[in-house]
Amino acid sequence: APRQVEAALRTTEARARLADRTLRARDEQLALVIEGSQSGLWDCQPLSGDIECNERWAQMLGYQLAELLPLRLVDLEFRAGERAIVRGIT
Repeated sequence: APRQVEAALRTTEARARLADRTLRARDEQLALVIEGSQSGLWDCQPLSGDIECNERWAQMLGYQLAELLPLRLVDLEFRAGERAIVRGIT
């Protein structure tokens, strides 16, 4: 039984390493796609209200990324048919 447990543990560890490598490779690929397409990207964490965005998204709104950070959902105002407005930024 101990040998079976050890073998199962080695298999699980090997699968975890493979999954980690695969995830890192996909993250790198996604980053290249976003950069190459010059896409504006933002992501909101609903529980905290924190927003992560890239420089292109800030530029699309007429800002530099440094002007927006840190950015939270309560800082944005969305109007139908218009772009997002960032409150408190002149």
